[in-house]
Amino acid sequence: MEWTMVSLGLRERWQSVRSNWRHLAGGWAIGSLAWLAAISPLAALPPEEIARKLEAVPVFALTDAQGTPALIDVGNADGQRTTVARMFLNPQDAQEWLKRLQAGAVSSSSELRVNAIPLSAIYELLQKPSTEYQLQLIPDLEEVKLARELLALNQQPPEKLQGIPLFLVTASDGSAPTYVTVDRDGTEEIRFYMDRAQAEVVAKTFAEQNPELAATVQIQVVDFDEFLSVLSEREDEWLSRVRIIPSQNAQAFFETMGN
Repeated sequence: MEWTMVSLGLRERWQSVRSNWRHLAGGWAIGSLAWLAAISPLAALPPEEIARKLEAVPVFALTDAQGTPALIDVGNADGQRTTVARMFLNPQDAQEWLKRLQAGAVSSSSELRVNAIPLSAIYELLQKPSTEYQLQLIPDLEEVKLARELLALNQQPPEKLQGIPLFLVTASDGSAPTYVTVDRDGTEEIRFYMDRAQAEVVAKTFAEQNPELAATVQIQVVDFDEFLSVLSEREDEWLSRVRIIPSQNAQAFFETMGN
């Protein structure tokens, strides 16, 4: 395998949101849980607002000391070569990828390091695919496993999930299922969690605070691609209150990086 450096337009983007990201990634507290009953139509979210919602999610890539992502030339079972830029939601997966390159004596791989990039930058790149390399966003495989187990538990086909899972807590007052929200500075946020563990804490807390609804509390699995489609196509007011919560693992790793 060989690697090269290329400006994917990420370094400048990362510098512009780094301070805001640090603020957002400082930790997530569960506030008072409320019941969101009514949803009224408004307007679909513009691309720039979707990008802002993704800025707080760290993605981990191999970069040089200046933060420029590496392109890796890899082979497949058919003997063909493909140039890829791999981005990982699980930082340990990025570390393992780096170890594989170094163990394989890939040229100058000692110069590479694991660095963090906001998911918003990856989202922008995915809107305009390159013909020179393939951008690969690798999910946390453990969360994929947990999500498929949850789908089976909810009597849904596990293969329904084909990409990155998000976890959403819902309940029902006897009519249609409704989103469980979290109060943040007076705004009732609808939170999509990138790890099942955080969603389970919210579900447990809500059930304890609302025992009459406890039997209806569920954790739903949402495919990230479908989630983005809803943000960009639907015309619902509640979309402005949607927030993605990074996994605890990603948050903790990011805080140790000293960015």
